[in-house]
Amino acid sequence: MMFNFGPTLKLTPESMKNGSIGMPAKLYDSGFSKRANAIAHNRLTATKGKIENRLGKLGPFTDEFKSIIRSNYLGIYEHTYLDRELKGAKMVLRALSQKPQTAEAGDLLYRMTHDFVEREVPCVLCPIWRHEQSTMMLYALTMRYFFEAVRRELFLATIVFGYAENLEQLPELISTARTQIDCVHKAMTKRGKGVVLLGAFEPDLRSQAEIRTKPLLRQLEIELQWNVAEHGGWVLSGHFIGRAPHIDDFEAISRSLWPSANNRRVRIDSFYKNRSIEHSLVEALSYLYKYAGPLFDTVQARSANQTPVRTFRSLQNAFYGPTLDSRTALAPDFDRHAAIRQWALFMDEMGPDVLGYSIETVHAQKWFSKTEMDYFRRAGDYDWYHGGNLIEVHRDTGPFRSSVDPKKKHMVPHRRTRPLTIDDDWYAKTDLTGVDPFKYAVSMPL
Repeated sequence: MMFNFGPTLKLTPESMKNGSIGMPAKLYDSGFSKRANAIAHNRLTATKGKIENRLGKLGPFTDEFKSIIRSNYLGIYEHTYLDRELKGAKMVLRALSQKPQTAEAGDLLYRMTHDFVEREVPCVLCPIWRHEQSTMMLYALTMRYFFEAVRRELFLATIVFGYAENLEQLPELISTARTQIDCVHKAMTKRGKGVVLLGAFEPDLRSQAEIRTKPLLRQLEIELQWNVAEHGGWVLSGHFIGRAPHIDDFEAISRSLWPSANNRRVRIDSFYKNRSIEHSLVEALSYLYKYAGPLFDTVQARSANQTPVRTFRSLQNAFYGPTLDSRTALAPDFDRHAAIRQWALFMDEMGPDVLGYSIETVHAQKWFSKTEMDYFRRAGDYDWYHGGNLIEVHRDTGPFRSSVDPKKKHMVPHRRTRPLTIDDDWYAKTDLTGVDPFKYAVSMPL
């Protein structure tokens, strides 16, 4: 699995009812004005109506699927792109149902229409599975790393990695991109600086005309010497949510790995100041694994002689790949359904282990927790609360660092860089909720 959440987080009938797993059931209930709550409530009501229309009275969604969505399972109505995901999932189901149906298509169709909650096997195209993952990511990030006191350390990163002519070439490009991102966090670790990063790789289908008319893509085509085929291809980008006390270092390392004129290949943005961190995370997490626009957006015919189907015929070669048996298919047989089916099979074959990415480095695991930062604030120790002049705090710099006493050595857990993990042991050892610094002297666990 992409995220090492272990057995801690359980999705239960109770969490289905209240839309919560240890966090507010409704984001608009938390820390907003009455007017903001009223606006959010009206928006939610409108969303339910829109989603109901999208679910429809007939197929292809099963009654069980509709019932789970209508129950607002894990607060799914607050998923920013839910309507678009339901539209995409509906089109995938219809495409997978087309004949002739391969064994792979039949297997994916079955998994997208059965066992929606607590799946044994990931299903990256199922809106319910995607929302479960987003909810667990939100829980892990807000429990340990993302909170108001460190807002200046939080960022959103978008990186353009490269171009692949077809689905057959994409896995190698994704593999190279993953290796390069590993180089970023390893370089940060060598500098004694931590980073938490979570995101996904997104292959965007682009025609040759799109690549050559969009300024950034045209610039990269020239700089990186992309050999863009007549049928276009796939531009691989990555969207990531991160935290680093030294964002400048992260940005500099990233730009050195993915250089471009005017540094436009790597984009680093701060969180919006007028939004809560939780709200920003919900929106950013909803964006991961989104359905590819050109495949699922309705293509309007420019004239009576030009139909949407012809658009996909012209892009047919972009869909060659390990799951595509269409090299011998005739052009008239390749339409939107065929394109969506091949894209869906490719995404399912890659799965979250390839398409997703998460890391919490060894130094990041030694940052002070939210409750510890709150303790500093209550104690009036604002040097630590405001980041200690950007001197990154690591727990292994304490008195037990070079201890030879075995009774003390165990107090310094041996940390390793790992995927983002829900870690109850870490949380318990760093929880100073409600501790009065003027009544109790606290020794920070190291």
